[in-house]
Amino acid sequence: MIALGSPQGDLAVGLVGERGPRQKLTLVVPGSPWVAKVALEASARRSIEREADNYDLLQASGLLRGAIPNHRRAGEVLLVERVEGPHPTWDSRSAAEWILESLQAPDGGGIQHGDVTPWNVIRAHDGYRLIDWEDANLAGGVDPLFNVLDFVIRGAALSRSAPAKVNSLLSGYLQGRRVETLNAYESYRRRLTDGRIDALKARSETYLRHLARTSRS
Repeated sequence: MIALGSPQGDLAVGLVGERGPRQKLTLVVPGSPWVAKVALEASARRSIEREADNYDLLQASGLLRGAIPNHRRAGEVLLVERVEGPHPTWDSRSAAEWILESLQAPDGGGIQHGDVTPWNVIRAHDGYRLIDWEDANLAGGVDPLFNVLDFVIRGAALSRSAPAKVNSLLSGYLQGRRVETLNAYESYRRRLTDGRIDALKARSETYLRHLARTSRS
């Protein structure tokens, strides 16, 4: 049994991820400082273990100190610090600049988070936090700008915002290498999803619906 905090109030339960082997359960207890991630299938357990390992590596390396939530392992369950605060909108320049600056490895390459989207960024009272590290590769070696492209392009796609506004926001980052960088980013995104762009979008929309439900509870 896992003690998550105050037993008072109803348990908020949400299924995260597309229906299938990677689906997991999130548990939020009112008054608790933790959010629990519980796997429903074996492959989801591997995903949770990978995320816990990434948190361990980040903590040991000192990278993103203060920008990731605290965590604990409880058997096969991952407990992640519950961070209070709003999610920035995809066109938040301050969030995009924070992402670009923070997710750079010491060698100048990018730390591959793999899912830098507005709903994985939280603006806490003392700064931004970045959550959900299950798809990360901490070896570096990617263009740091890809994390910003994830945040802007995927966030805007789900909000059905005008492309012109996306171009305006990204123009300062792309700096004359628009076509080359966007092509490289598309290849990078397809490698992460094995070309399953529709599945990725469905997974994102499922998570957004989960956030909407839990915010009303």
